[in-house]
This record gives sequence, C-alpha cells and structure tokens, in this order.
Amino acid sequence: MCVSAVAGFSQEITLEDVSTRGFSGVQSLNGDYFYTFFFGEKTENKGMANFILAIYDKDLKEVKKTEVEISKNSYLAASCFNGNAFLFIFSDPIKRKRTTASFDKTGTIIKLNVEEDVRSRLLMSDNDPVIHGINDNEFLVIRPEKDKKFGYQVERISKELVSVYNKSYFPEKGIWSIEDSKLKDGKLFMLRKEKANALTGDKHVFSVQALSVETGDQLYATALVNEEDGGYPDFITVDDKSQVATGGMFFNDGKYDEKNSDGLFFALLNADGTVSKFSKTSWKKVKDLITGDFSTAIFGGKTKVLIEGLIQKKDGTYVIVGETWRKSMDAASTGSGMMKLGGLASGSTSLNSMANSKEKGFTVMDFSMFNFDSNGELKSIDRIEKTTKEAVIKGSLADEKGLAMAQELHKRKFFCYRDLVEANGTQYIMYKNDDGIKTRAYFLPVGATSAANIGSIDMDKWVSEGLNKVGKFSKAMSGSGTKYTFEDEGTFSVSNPELYKNVIPASSGKVLLYHLHGNSLSMWLESIPQ
Repeated sequence: MCVSAVAGFSQEITLEDVSTRGFSGVQSLNGDYFYTFFFGEKTENKGMANFILAIYDKDLKEVKKTEVEISKNSYLAASCFNGNAFLFIFSDPIKRKRTTASFDKTGTIIKLNVEEDVRSRLLMSDNDPVIHGINDNEFLVIRPEKDKKFGYQVERISKELVSVYNKSYFPEKGIWSIEDSKLKDGKLFMLRKEKANALTGDKHVFSVQALSVETGDQLYATALVNEEDGGYPDFITVDDKSQVATGGMFFNDGKYDEKNSDGLFFALLNADGTVSKFSKTSWKKVKDLITGDFSTAIFGGKTKVLIEGLIQKKDGTYVIVGETWRKSMDAASTGSGMMKLGGLASGSTSLNSMANSKEKGFTVMDFSMFNFDSNGELKSIDRIEKTTKEAVIKGSLADEKGLAMAQELHKRKFFCYRDLVEANGTQYIMYKNDDGIKTRAYFLPVGATSAANIGSIDMDKWVSEGLNKVGKFSKAMSGSGTKYTFEDEGTFSVSNPELYKNVIPASSGKVLLYHLHGNSLSMWLESIPQ
C-alpha cells in the first residue's frame, strides 16, 4: 500500500492498493482523527486475515498503519476515540466471533480480546454496538443481548478491556432495541424502541431512557406516547440542562403503517424525565399551514415526507429536517418525468403493465424544514428546492410498501441529508447530491428559506466541467439523470453513495471528503464554504 500527496492540495492524500473487501469507508473520531479499514494480505493461519487499520490526525498526517489478525469474515461494527485511546469492535457472524481491540493514540495495540460462540443474530449489522468515550481511560459500550428475551446491555470498560460494570435490560416480552444515544453531564440518554412481538405485530412504543454513567443504574424511562398515539423518532438531542428533544412521525394508536404515517410529532422532556411538551400535527393540519405550489409539491399525489434529523438552533428553537420522496409503479416513471406527466412517464404503455412490473422507481426530492419554537410549537414550514435523485428498485425490496422502502433507502444513505456542521458560529445542514455527472457536498445555513447562493464543494474534481455539462444537458432533455439501482440487502450497483464516496465533519470549520475509485482512495480536507 502506498501513500502519496497530491500536488496543489496541502491537505490531500491518496492511498493505493486499497481493497474494497472489508472497506469500511473513512470514519471520523471526534474530528480529531480519521481512520479507514480494509483487508490486507492473507495470513498463514487458516480462517484468518490481516486487516489494515490506517489512522490519520486532524491534518491528515499519518499516525500509524496497523495490521490486526482477525477471522476473515469479520467486519468493523463500532469504533470510538476517547481522547487518549481507540476502541474497535469487529463482528464475524459466520464464525460467531466478536473481537474487541484497543489502541493508544499512536496506533499501538493495548489489548485484543476474542469472544467465541456469540449468537450470530447479535453479530448482524442491524445489531451493531455503539461506543461512547467517557474519560481518557474508559468507554461505554451499548450492544444487543438475548437471554430468552431480546434486550441490550450497557458496559463500562477500560482501555485495557477490563469491565467496570455490565448492566442488562430486558422487556417482559418482545424486543427492546436502542435507536440513538447521547452522553451528557454524567448521564447516558438512549432512545429505546419497544416491539411487543419479535416476528409479528405492528405496534411500537418508543421511550427515552436515562442511566447514570457512574453506576449504570436507570434514572428514568419515559414513553413517547400521547393519547395512545405513538411517536416514531430516529433521534434525540440533549441540551446543557439535560433536557431531551425528539421528533418525527407519529402513528394513530401507536400502530406502525409501512405505507404512511399519520403526521408529525415533537416532544420535550425535562431533566427528570417528565414530559414538558408533546405536540402532534396531522398531515392535514400541516397542509393547512402552507398554500400554493409548496402545498401541491409536498402533498400532491404520492409525495411523502421522511423525517431525518432534529436541530436545536443557537436561539433555542428547533428545526426538524425532512426530505420529500415518491415511489412510482415502475422504473420508467421515476423522477421528474413522472411528475411532469402526472404519473405516466414517456414509454409507459398502461397502468396494468406498470403495476405488474418487478421494478419500482424511487425519487428523492426537496427538503421540508419544520420550524418549532423553544416550547415545541410548530410555527412554519420551509421548502428548500434541490435536484432530484433517482433510483430503480429491484428484487424483494421492490415489493415493500412506500414508507418501508423509504426507510430502507435512508438506512443505505440514498437520501441527501448527512449532518449538522458549524463554521464561525454559523450552523450548516450538510448534504450530498448529484450535479450532472459530478457529485457535490452542499452547505445550507440553518434557517435559510431557499438554496440560493448555497456553498458547495466538488467531490469529483477529476471530472471535467465540459463532460459535466453534457450530463446536465442530457438530464434536462430526457427528464432523467443517473439512476442508482438498489436490490436486496447488501446489493448495490452503479456506485455506493455512502461507502465509496462521502463527506464527513472534521474539526475547526472543515470537512473531510473521500472517494474510492478503483483501488485508489483519495481523502482531502476543505473549509466549509461560507
């Protein structure tokens, strides 16, 4: 493996001979370090492989490249840097092994531990653990656990992999899983999803649970339910007063409908876990707040909104970030062509042929920003227009209903929203989208009501502007541009929009961008455009 600096860019490096097998993308550790991870050479030990862990500091200077011998079917499931040490957890569902490795900040291994005969189900990617650094020497690890019932455990562990405590939490029946977690003020806050039955049933209850980091004991667990209607969030935020905010879709009677939700909810919890505010806004009421083209764009036909994030602004108010999307009956009716022709795209022969198609179309469209005051009251909605992003859905995934399909594509990072970043005191919504043949990273100021004069960074500098103009012209003429293809879990054609090309937050008002093309991995730092 070679590392080279690229002329003209003081903070750019290229790694050669990077294997796509086992490649985990480039990850940020608090913006202070970056790392990538992939298979290296085979080892002499049967069933084992050398994984290469390459670590870089905040200026992309190499810290160390370390080879770790791990069972060959392992993948990197979780990682964390606590300011003094790294902790990595690898899962091998085939050999039923879990490997935990700690390194000091120079990349030198401290301890390696291998667990045998772990339940394969607990080693699948949808059950990956989460790690938080709590001080220079310790971590908190949250991971699923099964002992007759499905629950989770919270373990406080040292960098030498010595357990300080290990607390397990199980429901009386069904499944508990952790969807999001935050560490604040000596407390661990978790968003818990509760499903009454492991295999069937459509009723879910989400709760916010708080634990003491010192002891692991529960401080409170508050259900996100109002008049039997259940909130269905993916995220929580915690402010400096230990108040928790969350929001997203809600479902009448808490019954999940994979076709569509019943509206939008927003909840605020006091420091003691009591509910300060729980507001519900049906999609009909949302529609009443907006008029004209905006209303038609969001609620016309089959267009829906997927809720992706919650931002607390500097003034204490909140923004719920959503993206509009649309599922079509066949691949030909994906995108702008479908919308212009009222659901029948050029080339489609009949509604019956579309309904019987084994391929479906899926389009991601504009942002919808739902603005709440500091008390959790919905005040306004902004539409931020952006270029549509189109996909063809095949296999069993094409049989999913709309909302279930949207959530799966969101998990695979096909939607544009990426993160909240900050530069010089200004908050920006960072997202990634197509621009002709090129891909660009965009930076939208939080609170902006349009994408006019939005800052962006070219993620495909090697694509000429002339060729990119051809791509834009082709899309303008045909009503369709690049269409990604998604199939069943683990299958993706054209290019992976998250793994092989992405933008992630860095430190000091910068972002890191990377692109794996062939066996060359380019990584570079750029300032957030303002």
